[in-house]
Amino acid sequence: EPRGNKNRGGGGAGAATDEGTFTDTPPAVMESPQRKIMVSGVHDPNFLKAKILREGFGNRMTQYAKVLTEAAKRSHDHNAVVTSAAIAKDRSNGVPTGRKSQKSLTCTKSGDIHVVYSSNSHEYGAMLASAYSALRNTYNPNRLLFHFVVPQTADSDELCSMAKVYSEAYPDVVCSVDAQLPKEFSQVRQCATSIYAFEPGSGRSGCMCGLHFHIVQFDASQYPVMEHIRRTSKDRKELLSTMNFARNFIDDILLPWGVERIIYMDVDTLVQGDLRDLWLTRFRPGNFFAPAHTCNQPWGFWFNFKSWVIFNSLLKEDGCAVNAGVYLLDVKQYAAHKIQDRIAKLISIHEQRLEGKMKGIWRRGVHQPSFVLALYNHTQRVDSKWNMGQLGWDDNLKHEEIMDAHILHWNGQRKPWNPDGLYKHFWLPYALPLPAPRNALLLGNCLVKSGKED
Repeated sequence: EPRGNKNRGGGGAGAATDEGTFTDTPPAVMESPQRKIMVSGVHDPNFLKAKILREGFGNRMTQYAKVLTEAAKRSHDHNAVVTSAAIAKDRSNGVPTGRKSQKSLTCTKSGDIHVVYSSNSHEYGAMLASAYSALRNTYNPNRLLFHFVVPQTADSDELCSMAKVYSEAYPDVVCSVDAQLPKEFSQVRQCATSIYAFEPGSGRSGCMCGLHFHIVQFDASQYPVMEHIRRTSKDRKELLSTMNFARNFIDDILLPWGVERIIYMDVDTLVQGDLRDLWLTRFRPGNFFAPAHTCNQPWGFWFNFKSWVIFNSLLKEDGCAVNAGVYLLDVKQYAAHKIQDRIAKLISIHEQRLEGKMKGIWRRGVHQPSFVLALYNHTQRVDSKWNMGQLGWDDNLKHEEIMDAHILHWNGQRKPWNPDGLYKHFWLPYALPLPAPRNALLLGNCLVKSGKED
């Protein structure tokens, strides 16, 4: 039975309150001087147009270049040159203007700030755009190492070939995917970087894609509980993807690589702040899970407070629920506290109640409520700016709040790459047209799956 954390310690720089100490004003997070520079990599239309035409994207790039040109025209500085060099957002109107210097890219060793995504092939475009936004907006991009967790059936080389588009377009912030691997990854296969250099299925062992991207295969067949959930749950189909549950097993996936601390982000996010500030958060004793201090929904929206599991916890029905789309996690402590087993037990109790024609523990979803409930005892909130949600369904958000957020999150169905997507002008500057995976179609800036599911 989850119990509320009794540690009521104060939250210093980089720390935050736990469930028992909510305040109207979220505590401050550590800020670097560079944090105030909000960047957005708007591309040079001429450079991109020539590149994409060479690679066979044709009219799509012409349309894309027009969008970027219009963005430049909206700037109050009409003489500003829009290039693939670093640029910033003017906080008065949210359009790109210019930015101060970013630390030089050295590409000599892998980073020590570990960022994790899990994705099916139809979300690769979104995942790479999000990763690029993090590189562009972090003062020292050398420090970032991304772990892309993909299905066992995915082709790692194919994903690396897509990442190569970003490394060639933005060599100032993305190391070449052909860079020599550092010693700590000497035992890892280096990805092939041309879609013509590998056979279908050759990249299913995982690989290092340059110094920034570590592609890891996830074998869902090792976890039968996931297939049972997908078969019995009535939740939205896209939320029942095996890759949504991959993070439950993050200790199995990354501890063998020596990764003990991660920043996890959903693929429908964009980074506007310096991830180093979030990385430096200090956990108080007993805490190792740090989502943002959001308050978009109460716990009563997610959980059945007539269930004995919830009734005996210290959750408050009108308390602020956690969104697990962005969080900091101590993976070693996650494993030590056997959170995998705790999640599985909660799901089992929930299913047993439903089979007995009783109300379940939670009212909606599966992976989100079971995950945050299992970690509730060990939760420590960080500033709400680290997960500015609702962009995927709320069309009345204040522009100033979006501009001021560290991470934007399109939770909801109106993703920015979809025809009916919201707030696309924040997304477009980071999204490059990419070659489609073999089992996907390219629609707009979104990779849309076709055929057999990963």
